[in-house]
Amino acid sequence: RPMSRCQVILDTLGSRTMTAREIATELHMADLNGVKPRISEMVKRGEIVAVGKRYDPVTGKTVATYRRTTYAGR
Repeated sequence: RPMSRCQVILDTLGSRTMTAREIATELHMADLNGVKPRISEMVKRGEIVAVGKRYDPVTGKTVATYRRTTYAGR
């Protein structure tokens, strides 16, 4: 059975802190719409948490960084 997109995002994060774009890039996804809705769902469920900000050179803006919560390490 294929892994869910949420599980793939959790596995990609591992113990790192990453932006949505960094996650999408690592998953070879050109469109952030493939990860941002899942990130929002996972934040609501408490699986990941926004922990800071980082400059995104693509947009020139400061964006949120995310990490897994202890709960997500099931």
